[in-house]
Amino acid sequence: MGSRPLGVVAAILAVSLAVFLVGAPRGGEGRAADPTVVDTPRSEMEPASLTQAPNPGTDPATRRELTESDRSESDVAQSSEGRGAGAVAREPTGRSCVLVRLLDRASRPHMIESVEVEAFAIAVHPARPIARATGTDTQDLTFDYLPLGEYEFRTTAPGYRSLPFTAAIEADPDGAGPPAAIDVYLWPSNELPVVVRTLHGQSLAGFAAALGCAPHQLWSGVFDIRLSLDGAARDDSLGHFEPAPGHKRWNYFGDAIGTLVLERDPPLWAELLCSGEVVAERPVSAGDEALRFDLDEGAATATFARLTLQAVDCFDGGPIEGADVTLEAEGSTYRRGEHQGLATGPDGRVVLERIVPSRYELTVETEAGLHQRWIDFASGQDVDLGPIELGCGGEPLTIRVVGGPPEWSHAFVELAPFDDTKPLQDVYPGNLHRGIGPGEDYLLPMPEQRSILRVQIPGGIGSQRPLALGGQVSAMGPSMSRSVVIDPALRPVGAIELTLEPVVDVDLLLAVDGIGEVRILDENGLWLGRAQCRGPRNGVDRWNIDVTRGTYTLVALDGSGAERLRRRATFDGQGPIELP
Repeated sequence: MGSRPLGVVAAILAVSLAVFLVGAPRGGEGRAADPTVVDTPRSEMEPASLTQAPNPGTDPATRRELTESDRSESDVAQSSEGRGAGAVAREPTGRSCVLVRLLDRASRPHMIESVEVEAFAIAVHPARPIARATGTDTQDLTFDYLPLGEYEFRTTAPGYRSLPFTAAIEADPDGAGPPAAIDVYLWPSNELPVVVRTLHGQSLAGFAAALGCAPHQLWSGVFDIRLSLDGAARDDSLGHFEPAPGHKRWNYFGDAIGTLVLERDPPLWAELLCSGEVVAERPVSAGDEALRFDLDEGAATATFARLTLQAVDCFDGGPIEGADVTLEAEGSTYRRGEHQGLATGPDGRVVLERIVPSRYELTVETEAGLHQRWIDFASGQDVDLGPIELGCGGEPLTIRVVGGPPEWSHAFVELAPFDDTKPLQDVYPGNLHRGIGPGEDYLLPMPEQRSILRVQIPGGIGSQRPLALGGQVSAMGPSMSRSVVIDPALRPVGAIELTLEPVVDVDLLLAVDGIGEVRILDENGLWLGRAQCRGPRNGVDRWNIDVTRGTYTLVALDGSGAERLRRRATFDGQGPIELP
């Protein structure tokens, strides 16, 4: 009987020893204390799992919970969107200084009274704050020597909202570059970040990739929000939507696409519009930290337009196989390779799909003919142009450039359908792609409709592009030819010579009161553009426009659009033009 207690004591000692050996650090696992690391008690690390705050780029429904059995030493297999399936996050090695820029919804530096940013190391198990940076009355913070790796950054600022986001801090390959920089967006109490994912939890970037597109090619500028009190009539006085700012930009980060600026406190009803069509809706409630929409994928793709056409021979009406078809958006944001350089099939047909509603230039071209037009696509529109006749004009036109500055090496031939109701900057396509050099002949298929033609060195009238020569910035200034009218019924004889002239600023001194607009027309009646009012000088209104030397018609309109003055004037490259 006396030996039984001794056996119990021995068993307890054996169990305690085993627990001690299991819990002791293994060789090589210990490390010196790091002053930047915020220690987490062991009790807070159980059960072991990767936890993250709600993140526009990480879907809680699909986030993987990791246990100790999932880990192999310090490697953790990550499968969330944004890092790529099967990517491996490793324990940070090395360090980097990280600058945190505090921005408002317009991406402007924002002075914050009090702010704290925590960096959670995703590779550490579980995710925990590795470091934090704090500041007062500041528009930026700095993490000194943050270990390299992938982090989730969470921000706290009284009176502001912020969304967690992930970012990878990587080593500078040269070791001498500026600090790594991340942008933290902060929204005041009357603003809500707008977050959009699909009904099936897919990111907008992933949805676009599944359609073979970059996100900005589908989502830039297409979203809006309609607010109401009862889900019926839109009331713009309740608030408005502002997209993430910037050319070709569609988001702040992840799936945060913009900001809802509220003019009235919730409750409200919000509808998400894509190209003017409702694709999601939800209530706006007091206490919402973000306005999150689940996008109906089918409703979103239904907003895309579609184009069908058939290239046919103008003499016998037979189909033309291999005609070159290109559809280019007026702005570069929506231009896609899948819409460029398509060849018509044996039946002469081609179909272009997934067209984001906007204004596009269509060209259908063979060696014997060219068809060009502008098309304004509406949401969900299915456009069938039917047969397009090519080949009526015969041999291609020969374009030759003369004049110009002595150092020029590259210019662009521009072609557009004739239209004297709009400024030339709205008529000529913005995408310059028909290049020509000094002494070269450019062969242009004869247009099938009345058209206008000119040549320019970028930076001239109707072009917003920087001055360039063969891709290199030029200091010589823009040059341009006059526009020539091409009429299929009056085929020109011989080569068409286009003379490059320097484009210069011209002052118009107009001694007529009450003028609201001045238009400049060339000898063909084409509207070059509007003069800009620069204010009075010596009691006379001074207007300004960029033109080449030549004779023009100036039309002055009053505030109601009524014509007040029409005069012809010649500019010889010297001095202002005085009217009347």
